[in-house]
Amino acid sequence: MATVNPQWNAIANLVSVKLDENNYLLWKSQLCSAMYSQDLLRYVDGSSTPPPEKLNVNSTEINPEYIKWKCSDQLALSWILSTVSESILTQIISYDTAREAWVALANAHASHLNI
Repeated sequence: MATVNPQWNAIANLVSVKLDENNYLLWKSQLCSAMYSQDLLRYVDGSSTPPPEKLNVNSTEINPEYIKWKCSDQLALSWILSTVSESILTQIISYDTAREAWVALANAHASHLNI
């Protein structure tokens, strides 16, 4: 799990713009830097995959490593959700993981930028 600096809630100070239809690259650059500084970038770039949810196949006991992973992933997702405009938020509100929301935003916004 990422060890988050107590000032993590200062995301609004680290990302000065909310994503809208015209500023994807600016928003992405700022958010990536902030996420990297808190070891959260791996939850959006696909390099961190969740461990098994259960300790074993025949158990109902939740894997503690899964809980740690899920908490960090949800923190990354909350950073994404809190740094997008309301019109963009309605497009990604149904995604369960930071990676899903990130990919959806990239597909929607980066595709028309020819990057």
